[in-house]
Amino acid sequence: MTTPPFFIDFFSYWIFGWFLCFQIGATKYNPFSWLCIALFVGIIASFCMFFFQNDWLNISLFCLEYFIFKVCPIFLLWGSVIRWNDFQAGLLLFVCIYIPYLAWNRKLIYPTNPYYKSLYLISKNQPATPFVQFMRFHVQCLLRRRNYIFA
Repeated sequence: MTTPPFFIDFFSYWIFGWFLCFQIGATKYNPFSWLCIALFVGIIASFCMFFFQNDWLNISLFCLEYFIFKVCPIFLLWGSVIRWNDFQAGLLLFVCIYIPYLAWNRKLIYPTNPYYKSLYLISKNQPATPFVQFMRFHVQCLLRRRNYIFA
């Protein structure tokens, strides 16, 4: 089984980290617009999961992940002020930090790109993100244990 990319390889986790920094007051830039973009990308990924007929556990865990990491932060930031500088700060994070990080770790090219790898894993009905892989492992352990206890 191919393992999903490491969590830091996905920009959406960077955006969630930015949200946490914004919530504790470590930055003044609001990540709302970038959370919305990440949610849109997640909706496209979930349609791909339906298209490739992934099992219910992968789809459920993926939706849970996007609810925790995207929908909840969007609702928490819903009434906040959004400025053009907030979007520019996200663009700066993406272009000047995230893309060089991928280039430095040789993950911009075709076979090692985290987004290509995730789409490949979705097409093979395997967990596409680190959160889904982690949760799937624990859910399956619980189900096996329950079957062992009640068998």
